[in-house]
Amino acid sequence: MLAAQWLIASGQADLMIGYRSYASALQAHRELRVFEIPALYNIQADYGLAVCDERAEPLRAFLVSDAARQILRDYGFVA
Repeated sequence: MLAAQWLIASGQADLMIGYRSYASALQAHRELRVFEIPALYNIQADYGLAVCDERAEPLRAFLVSDAARQILRDYGFVA
């Protein structure tokens, strides 16, 4: 059971605001309704990246590659 689904089903929350990438998993549950927040009220998150160890450089290089950008777009991120 997804966290949002459990929180709502158990009565601990009336709604949950989460990442868009999570929405497709929630839409599979008919008892939940997923709404997109209008752009005027929607916060855009900016993510940073810092390499603290040279062994992480290959990961950094991948994360800024076109392939990684496409994966992020596929999961609802603006990349």
